[in-house]
Formats: sequence, structure tokens, C-alpha cells
Amino acid sequence: MALAIDVDRTQLPGSTLNSGGTLDRPGPFLDGAGSFHLGALATLADGPLRFTTGESVIDQTLIAELAFGGVVARGLRLDASMDFVPSIRAPHHAWSLELETAAIGDARLGALFALVAPKESGVGLAVDAHARLATGSPLFTAGWGGQGRVIVGGRHTRFGWNLDVGVDYADDPPFLGRKLGSTVLGGAGVHYWAIEEMVLGAEVDGRHALAPTGDLVGDSSEWNVYVGYTPCTGAQVAIGGGGTLVPGLGTPERRLLITAGYYQGDCSFKRTHAGRLTAQVEARTAPPRLPKARPAPIARATLTATEIVILDRIEFDYDSATLLPSATPILEAVATVLREHPEVLRVEVAGHTDERGEEDFNKRLSEARAKAVLDWLVNAGIAPSRLSARGYGEDLPLTAEHTEAAWARNRRVEFRLGR
Repeated sequence: MALAIDVDRTQLPGSTLNSGGTLDRPGPFLDGAGSFHLGALATLADGPLRFTTGESVIDQTLIAELAFGGVVARGLRLDASMDFVPSIRAPHHAWSLELETAAIGDARLGALFALVAPKESGVGLAVDAHARLATGSPLFTAGWGGQGRVIVGGRHTRFGWNLDVGVDYADDPPFLGRKLGSTVLGGAGVHYWAIEEMVLGAEVDGRHALAPTGDLVGDSSEWNVYVGYTPCTGAQVAIGGGGTLVPGLGTPERRLLITAGYYQGDCSFKRTHAGRLTAQVEARTAPPRLPKARPAPIARATLTATEIVILDRIEFDYDSATLLPSATPILEAVATVLREHPEVLRVEVAGHTDERGEEDFNKRLSEARAKAVLDWLVNAGIAPSRLSARGYGEDLPLTAEHTEAAWARNRRVEFRLGR
């Protein structure tokens, strides 16, 4: 019975909750150090184990998993999980066992090493390994063992994919008089970001028994599709379902999967996952040409001895250098100040970001935003020789507090004289 439960076990890897993988398959990309996850997965499976004759060994299983973990260093995530078995239904045969319910399964301790993890679109490589601890109830422990996998994955704009292959070693107790041993396993998944916080995906997985399985079907494969709500930080939820591709150990006729959890990170994975900055910097649309600059309220921009002070924030699209419509009246006011004061010969457009995200990403984002503002002013008739653009990233914050209000203050564009 223990092996039947173990081969039917799905998993909740940390890369599921940080959107680096699919519903059940891990991915090779990690968020920054200090990111962590905790969550629960429940899977309801019909007919996950049969004899070669088609006769059912187990009719239905309901298995739950609690998982938590975090990125402890650059490229290294540690994970821990525990299985629970709230319910099992088996057919009534002479060989049937008295089954426990609401039993505890085995615990697992593991790690994922991201060997190659580009910050933008590209292909990553990771190694995933975990040890299985024989902590389960007598009928629900698969014994001591472990699993190791090599994971390859990629991401480009809104699309991502991952492949994995590995070996599961099981020092399992006999199941119906059969000791099935270890297996080769693998899988693949794809996912697509339909909108900012919603992902759609599909995955397949399979396994091949390394030892004879007798009258049990050893080789198996199944598929799943899912939809998930995964904001950068906060509550996460996903629901999916699937069924059999190749009938065998752990491949049900039908499966329902539900995950829920919480993820806390610095958002750097989400920022680069969609690859928006690269595309927008390389193919940025020029600001609209204004046939005639409209007078701006004097209160929006004023000239001091050291800078042009703007009383409103210049806003951009999320993680991009695309100006929002609300920026137009502010930039018109700055252009008006420059026209009215020809003695101002040099102005530096300075872009700043908050502290969240990778430092290199923030530096490039601030530079791209400063350049977008400069382009707008040139398009509005300001001489290019009077302007320069520079991005400071997160280096010069107005406040060192770690709050949403502080981050909003630190994300800004400034106009400094004489640089």
C-alpha cells in the first residue's frame, strides 16, 4: 500500500508558488535570497493503481501535502514537505488490506541548485534532489529513499517551459508480495501568462520501473492542465486536472489538483519572467509629437537654483519605460519651464527605482525611464544639447524605510541643473 501511495504522489515544489515551474513540475529559476513559500496541495485521484488485467487495486485516493521552504543563498532553495492521507477507497477482494485513514505519510527534505539562471529571457539549468524519510504510518511509508533530477527550463516574454529527468530510489517494503524498487522518471511543462497575475499551463510526466513489476503495470504517464492566480507576493492558488496517457502505477483515470499557499519574494523573478523591459527598451515607441505645446499650470513645475521641481510623480507602466498618460501634463510643465528659461543650459534627467528586484535590473530600468523622459522633451521642442539622461537605480533613495509608501517615494524622476 505504501508504494501505491508514493507513486501516485504529486508534489508542491517552491517553483510552483514563485511561478518558476508548472503545477507539479519544478523549474530552474529562483527569486532572490530571503524569498520563501509555504503551501498545501490536495489531489483526488480515481483508479491510480491496477493489475495488468485491468482489475483495480485502489479505487480512489485523497492525498494532501504541506510544504515550505526558502531561498537561503543565491541559486539555492531548501524545501521540506510532509504527506497526509485523509482517505483511501479500495475494492473488496480476498487480498485487500484493512486500510488506515487520516494517516501520516513520509516526510521529504530537499534542495534545488540553480546552476544557470539568466535574469532575463533565456535557458536555465538546475539540479533538484531530496531525501525521503520513513516517518509515515506503517501502511503508508515507502521506506527510506530519495530522488534526484536535472531540470532545464526557459522563458521568453510571456511564455515559459521546463523539462526534467531523474531517478527515484526506493528501499520500499513489499506491496502485495512485490518489491518494486526504483524508477526512472521525467516530465515536461509549459505555461503562459495570460495577464499580469494569471498563468495557464499544461504538463506531462511519466516513470519507468527498473525492476520487474509482475502483474502490476510498472510504466506510466499522465497529463494535467491548470490555471493559477500567482501575484508577486501574497496568497497563491491554482486548480488543475488531468488523466492517463499510459496506464500504470500512479496514473489515475481522472485527477483533480488544488494548491493554495503564500509566497514572499523580492519580485525579481516576476519582473524578468515576462521580459517586458528588454522588448520595450529595444523597440520603444517615440513619444507623440505635439503640434503645439499647451500651457501647463505653473504649480506643476518650478525652477530653483539646483533643479526643476515637479509637484507630481511621473508614472510609467509596471516595470517598463512606457510613460502613462498622466505624465503628459507634468512633462508639458517641465518643457514650459525650459522654454521660459533659456539661461538653463544643461539639465540631467535622473531616474530612480526602489530597492526591490535585482540591482542590475533596477539600474537598466531607471536608465530606460530617464531616456524615455528625455526623448519626450526633445520631441516637444527642447534642444537635445540641453539634456542628458542617467539612471541611478536604487542607489540614492529618499528614504531607507521598507514600506510601500517609501518605495513609492523612491521611484521617481528628477531634473537637476548644471550636470
